[in-house]
Amino acid sequence: MSALAQTQPTGKTRADVRAELIEAQRDGLVPTPKYDYPPSEAAIERNKALYAITHNGAEISPVSAAPTQSSSETVQ
Repeated sequence: MSALAQTQPTGKTRADVRAELIEAQRDGLVPTPKYDYPPSEAAIERNKALYAITHNGAEISPVSAAPTQSSSETVQ
């Protein structure tokens, strides 16, 4: 039983998932309606413009924008 307690769970951390979501938003891939998947070029450009407006046109790196989490928190 002690061997199970010592193993680390594998998978992405919450910070990894958050960084990927921010990157997808910045790249214009989300949000997208169900009927426009994968998103059209027009939807991607619109989403990029909206992202720039809501973030004051600043480039935000996914790593610096993601909240820090302890390394023990993972998403499986």
